[in-house]
Parts: sequence; structure tokens; C-alpha cells
Amino acid sequence: MAQYGTYGSPNRAEMRKKQRINRFLNIAIVLVVVSIFAVGGMTLFGGGGTTPTAGDEEQEENNTAEEQANEEAPEEDETEDDFGSDFDTGTNEEDADESEDSNGTEDEGASSEETAADDSSEETNGTEEDDTSDENGSGSSAPEDGEWEPIGTEQNFSEGEFHADYTRDSTNWNEMREAFAYAIDVNESDMIMWRVENGGDAQSAVGTVGLDEHSDNPFRVRIEWVDNEGWQPVSVEQLDHNPY
Repeated sequence: MAQYGTYGSPNRAEMRKKQRINRFLNIAIVLVVVSIFAVGGMTLFGGGGTTPTAGDEEQEENNTAEEQANEEAPEEDETEDDFGSDFDTGTNEEDADESEDSNGTEDEGASSEETAADDSSEETNGTEEDDTSDENGSGSSAPEDGEWEPIGTEQNFSEGEFHADYTRDSTNWNEMREAFAYAIDVNESDMIMWRVENGGDAQSAVGTVGLDEHSDNPFRVRIEWVDNEGWQPVSVEQLDHNPY
């Protein structure tokens, strides 16, 4: 009896020990299985990661907005740079055009002034030349010696029978006066005849004539008669003094 008890006691102890081990193993297996299902469920339904929180979503939205802002900012800068460059270019071109217009206006003004000055100089020179011509008793259109034409006549003489009449205000006198004025290119009414004399024969005459301003240096004009055509000037000489 004593032996059975001694023998049987260890068996119960071993059984309890085995039961405890089995219970521990079962709990461990359950925990492992639960862990496996939990991990599998998180993998399948959680997108392979942890479930995002509201804070994480806001942070992600903020990051996305900042990235978009950073991407748009260079484009705006480039647009502003382009606009600024175009504006500057346009301004520079306008300034250049205004400068060219201003220079063109100044050049035109200078050219106009130069033209006006040249015209004024030409007019002055022309006036001086006219004055000189008037002083000399001969205008620019006065013919040279030998280029005068007979002035025509109202006197009727047969060929070779002409003889000059030096009576003042006679037809011949008036025609000689006209021929002298024609020779020195002045108005007949303004001309002074200081002396008229025979030129050495009956068909020639010499007159000392001119304007009042030629009192100290008159002209000596020789005229010759052309039958049926009248008196023709043949030479003009300006004297250095007036002998009359």
C-alpha cells in the first residue's frame, strides 16, 4: 500500500506538469494565430501600412499645397521676368525711337536753319550783286559788247542818207536815249545824259550817261545807226571819273 502511494504520487505530479505545459502551449498557439490574423488583416485592409490619422492627413495636405506653391512660384517669377524684360525692351525701344525722332527733329531743324541761312546768304549775295550791277549801271541781263540788237526806228531815210538830229526831244534824240538806256540796262526815265556827241561820222554817236548814283563814274556808250533798223549799241565803258 505504501509502495503504491509512493509510486503513484509522482505520476500525478507529472500529469499536472504536462497539463500546465499543454495549457501554456495552447495559449501560445492561440496568441500566435491571433497575431497572424491581426497582421494579415492589417495587410489586407490597411493598405500595407498603418492607418493614417487626421493629423497625418492634414500634414500631407499641407505638404502637397507647399509643393504646388513651390512649383507655381518659379512659373510666376519667369512670367514676371518675361513681362519685365518685354516692358524694359519696349521702354528702351520707345526711348530709342524718341531719341531718333528727337535727333531727326534736331537734324531737320538744323537742315532747315542751314537751308534758310543758305537762302538768306544767296538772297543777300543776289541783292549785293544787283546793287553792284545797279551801281555799275548794268544789270545781270545786260548784253555784252557786240550782243545788242538795233532798237528799231520811226525815222524814214533812204539807205546811206541818214544824218543824226541832236535836237533835244526830237525823234532821233529820243531813239538815241532809248539806245543808251538799253546798253547800260536801266530805265530810260531814270537815266541822266551828261553829254551826247557825234561819234566821228554822221551815223554814230557817243553818250556819257548813267543814273544819279553814277555821277562820279558814268558810262560812255557808243551807238551806230543801222539803216531801217535804228540805233544799235556797240560798246560800253565805265569811266573812273565824270568829265562833265
